[in-house]
Amino acid sequence: MTGKISSNTNVNDALGDYSLTLVDSLDTLVIMGNTSEFRRAAQLVVDHVTFDRCTTVQVFEATIRVMGSLLSAYLLTQPHSHSSPLSLSPLLPPDDPTSERLLEMAHDLAIRLLPAFENTTTGIPHPRVNLCTGVAVTGHLRLVRLVQHRLSVEFTLLSRLRPHHTRTGSPSCEGSLDNETPATGWLGM
Repeated sequence: MTGKISSNTNVNDALGDYSLTLVDSLDTLVIMGNTSEFRRAAQLVVDHVTFDRCTTVQVFEATIRVMGSLLSAYLLTQPHSHSSPLSLSPLLPPDDPTSERLLEMAHDLAIRLLPAFENTTTGIPHPRVNLCTGVAVTGHLRLVRLVQHRLSVEFTLLSRLRPHHTRTGSPSCEGSLDNETPATGWLGM
């Protein structure tokens, strides 16, 4: 597109207006062994990507592609005490704040996505949420149980990486699969 926002809400919801491809490519760059490009892309993400946007996003896409990529990039920049199948040279200098900033960004996005999990009678999150207002977009709940449980991977990992932060570091986030939803009998978020 040439500077125009598409009127197609499915495209806008999936892309989120926050450099999705750049964020989504971080872990791929590491797997490909292109550490210099990873450093450049990570710096671009930290410097230019923000979730402080009044845009409605698809919860599933934002969780697995954006939050998941930010968490992966953060983990890949951490020192490893065990042998890894990937032969990683240091991705970032030890004093580089980029790594922690990636984790902070994942946390920020998670907080903005949490309203999708509130006020749902089935325990299945609303499919869309506005990042600025936090208003979940209700309607036909197309997220199925498998998708719901898939989202818990990122939220659980984040709650373990940031255990002392409100909401994402709480037992309600990490223990989300332990609660059965009365309306459906399903394990809920």
